[in-house]
Amino acid sequence: MKVSFVRTLGVLAIAHALSHVLLPMRGAFEPAYLISDYTPILLFVASTSGFLIAGIGLLGWRVLNIFISPLLVLSSGLSSVAILHLGDGDLIGGIVLNAAFFFLGLWRAFPGWPEKDAVEVD
Repeated sequence: MKVSFVRTLGVLAIAHALSHVLLPMRGAFEPAYLISDYTPILLFVASTSGFLIAGIGLLGWRVLNIFISPLLVLSSGLSSVAILHLGDGDLIGGIVLNAAFFFLGLWRAFPGWPEKDAVEVD
C-alpha cells in the first residue's frame, strides 16, 4: 500500500468527522431532544473529535501517530453506539463506514503500515 492511499484514508476520516457535524442540521438529534437524553449527542461529539484527530494523523502529522489506531477504533465504536441508541434507520451507511474504520484502526496497529514515501535512489 502506498502512502498516498493512507493520505486518502485520512481525508475520508476527516470527511466522516464532518458528516457528524451535519447530523443536527438534518434533525437526527430530535429524538434525543424530546426525551432529554443527551448521551447520543455526547457520543457524536467524542467520535467527531476522534475521527478528526485520527484523520489529521493519517495525513502525516507525526505527533499523532500513536493516537491514530486507538482513536479510529474508539470513535467508530462510539459513533455506532450513538446511531443504534438514536434508532435512526437512515444512518445505516454510517454504521458500515464505522465498521470499515474500526477494521482499519485494527489493521493499522500491526506492523507493515507505511510510514513514509519510498525514495528512489539513482
